[in-house]
Amino acid sequence: MKNAEQARVYKEVLTVLDAFNIVNFIPKNVIGKMMREQDRDYEYSFDINGPIEEQRISKKAATILSVLYIKYICTDENEKLELKAIYEKNEEIPEYRAYRDEVIQDLKDSENEASSTAVENENLPMKPKTISEKIKQFFRKLFGKA
Repeated sequence: MKNAEQARVYKEVLTVLDAFNIVNFIPKNVIGKMMREQDRDYEYSFDINGPIEEQRISKKAATILSVLYIKYICTDENEKLELKAIYEKNEEIPEYRAYRDEVIQDLKDSENEASSTAVENENLPMKPKTISEKIKQFFRKLFGKA
């Protein structure tokens, strides 16, 4: 992924995580890397009340969000299994698979960068159940779109 493109993708990912107030579910070193490398001049907005189909989110940002969700946010094992099944369907798309592998490697590198000094973020208490359900609904649709 080109640096300018990657910087815009990181901005999208951070905006979505912030909109759902779930940034603190992701390890600090992973978020820190995205914050350092994001395109601060790129204006991106995300409306959590709008349908995912109407959001302009890149496929690469959707891929990163789906990996972050399954790795750090989702705690329901049944939901993880369902999402992994969707992941497997997406594996049939070569560009998705290649990019997903790149994202996973990038996350591993970010995790390892500061593993000796990194402190995991404390999970914030979730907002009312409606927000939690919106997050789940968003990521379910995202997985189908990725």
